Amino acid sequence: MKKRAIPAVLISAIALLIPGTAYANPSSGDDVRQFQTVEEMSEASGLSGTVRTAGYAEAGDGGAMTYTVAAAQPQGAYGDIAVPLADGSWAVPQGLDEQPDAPADDSAVEQELARAQSFAAAGTDLIWDSSRITPLSGKVIHATDTKPYAVTCSSFVNMVLMGWDYEHTTYVADENTRVGEGVDFGSAAQSGELSGAANLARWFHAHGRTWLDDGSSQYQPGDVLFFSQQSVSGDSSPTPSTEPNQFANIYHVALYVGDGRIIHSYGPESGAGVVEEDFSASLRDDLSFVARPYAVTTEETSPDESAGTGQEPSSETTSAVPGPAPTAEPSSTQATEPAGTDEALPADPAGDDAEAPKPGSEEPASRPWGLPRTGGTIMSFVGAAMVAVGTAASLVTRRRRRD
Repeated sequence: MKKRAIPAVLISAIALLIPGTAYANPSSGDDVRQFQTVEEMSEASGLSGTVRTAGYAEAGDGGAMTYTVAAAQPQGAYGDIAVPLADGSWAVPQGLDEQPDAPADDSAVEQELARAQSFAAAGTDLIWDSSRITPLSGKVIHATDTKPYAVTCSSFVNMVLMGWDYEHTTYVADENTRVGEGVDFGSAAQSGELSGAANLARWFHAHGRTWLDDGSSQYQPGDVLFFSQQSVSGDSSPTPSTEPNQFANIYHVALYVGDGRIIHSYGPESGAGVVEEDFSASLRDDLSFVARPYAVTTEETSPDESAGTGQEPSSETTSAVPGPAPTAEPSSTQATEPAGTDEALPADPAGDDAEAPKPGSEEPASRPWGLPRTGGTIMSFVGAAMVAVGTAASLVTRRRRRD
């Protein structure tokens, strides 16, 4: 009886079902180690060459990346977003865009910055505070809270990108109303995927609308700036959370106004909830990802389509100005977090404070990233593997019949 080789497709199908399996990269012929999450990868030792993840916190969450293993931490933005591994080596992201691929829409940017400045004009009526809810909760803040009302860096940016200005949020009005062009976040606007600076960055990354600014300073007015930092020791130093589930070690977000100025919310010491000020050298040093919000549509590739491949989602459909964001507030079933939390959506796990982030100061998220999609991702993963197994079995049967 002749020995028959097992078809490569069958081996690949079996490998897909085993986390951390090495598989052949058809394009290069090299073995590439695949991990489901960054946390799983960070616990590995003895890695070399190229490694991939199917997601950041979980497979299919839109945070898939390809990495090169390096002996030392690189300098600059790549060093800030690199992943330290168990044996002291570093997984450094590769293949990231380093420049914008779409122009900004001047009209949409003008409206965005006008809305942002309306929050700054509120002055001391707002204060950075992660322990209380914001209008993103759907609650009527002016009826249930007292001034100064709470705001954080991510809640401020989210409200602006959804098309709200200060006067048309529940800080002042009885409902949130869109007054200008807003980013079309689709279902993510109500699902909790956008809350927190890291989550917002991951959404833009999943939709192909981020680039890594490694000193090139190609940002323009209206762009969304994200800041990353590896954990540092010492009570007097910033210590943003660098938990494995924190996308790209991002701890803060701001909007670029132009002329070397930004607008953001970063801490009680700022004197107001939202401030416009010079783009400080310390923040410039921590700048990592940049997003251009008015070139994003929800018709682009779904984050789940990258699950299991380790490849970043492609973006085929873009527009200069997306459709307006939904104005509906989260339902009562979604606004279930207890009083004293940042907002009904999950809070920024890093703390929304650019100058003095406080790990653990934010409330826990109501669900892990992408949890509603987990079952579908796994079933799609298994289903694809089973199709491959069936195809391989059919090939073996046909070969035996010919013999």
